[in-house]
Amino acid sequence: ADLRVGIALTENSMRYEVTPPCRAPQNSQPIRYTSPDGKTTVSGDTEILTYLGRLDSESASVQAGVNLIRGGALIDTINELLETVRKSTLSSAPDLSFWEQRMREAELQHGHHYISGPVFDLDDCALWPVLRELQCRSTPVLNQSEYPHLLNYYQRIEKRGSVRNVLADFGFR
Repeated sequence: ADLRVGIALTENSMRYEVTPPCRAPQNSQPIRYTSPDGKTTVSGDTEILTYLGRLDSESASVQAGVNLIRGGALIDTINELLETVRKSTLSSAPDLSFWEQRMREAELQHGHHYISGPVFDLDDCALWPVLRELQCRSTPVLNQSEYPHLLNYYQRIEKRGSVRNVLADFGFR
């Protein structure tokens, strides 16, 4: 879950610190974001994403000239998918047909490359790490025959500079 917050913060050009997994205590506290001025602290991945969606360009947390990413309308639905993914076993992958259909319609009907529209937004920050969790299983869930649009989406997001940087920060690459 911290990965999606890291991507959202990076997309908004906001600094963050990563606690390496080997130093993170068992049952550790939820991820926490503190604004650069120290006046705002938000805990929990969903809460941080929601906070980021409400920021305006005049906020003390925002660097001058940065175009903030918006969105977040699908975060609750993505959280449900995340819960399903975490409960599923390697042999019982969750049904992703809703997401495949949504991505198919976005691409074919509207020419969009992101889950909620023409630009990368908070929903993409929240969804991509969930898909990554499925792809990192011994048998990846996304494949060209069953989920071609979702696979293309996953691969497109994986190539974003912010995503590659966050994966490196978190020690995944």
